[in-house]
Amino acid sequence: MVLLYRMRLQDIQGLISCDKIKMKNVSHLLFLLLSLPFIFGSCRDNETKEEISSIDSLYRAVLSADSLIRYVDVEKISGYKEEIVTNMGYIQKNFNDSMTNELRILLTDYYAIRKPLRVLLSRTEFYMQELNYSKEQLQNLKHDIEQGTIEKEQFSKHLETENQAISGLVKEIRQYTDVLNTKIEFFIRTNPSILELIRKLKEEKESIKD
Repeated sequence: MVLLYRMRLQDIQGLISCDKIKMKNVSHLLFLLLSLPFIFGSCRDNETKEEISSIDSLYRAVLSADSLIRYVDVEKISGYKEEIVTNMGYIQKNFNDSMTNELRILLTDYYAIRKPLRVLLSRTEFYMQELNYSKEQLQNLKHDIEQGTIEKEQFSKHLETENQAISGLVKEIRQYTDVLNTKIEFFIRTNPSILELIRKLKEEKESIKD
């Protein structure tokens, strides 16, 4: 009887032990299930941060190019172009002596920069429009990824498209401003010599009148 009691007691203890194990496993399972949203949410948050960081990097490149374009003083450069035309018109009309080779080269180079200045200035408005469009596209893409309204594959395609477009545009703008600055520097460097020549021509003209 005692032996039977002990056997039943062991059976009961075994069942309790099994129930404890089962309850422990169930607890672990519930904890895992409850943790999954946080785990996946954390992974998604990290992915979103990386995607936003990529957008911000492109946006900074656009702003850098934008500052280069806004630094271009269209009104002043237009004035340079007009001054070149006016100065050369006066020289051609009033210069009657033989011209040295050095002066001929100076006048040729001086007059030649008017066309590049005109062409380059005509591109300024186009570049500003393109940069504004790129900023708008990036802002929309950032909004979509923050709101979770765009799939990762679709986002990657859009980002790559914008990356290629912006990289090409920024490169072209840098080349544009480099050439423009070179032409402006040449004008500033040579214009005093041109003005001095015009001054002498005016003096000669006044002396002939006297």
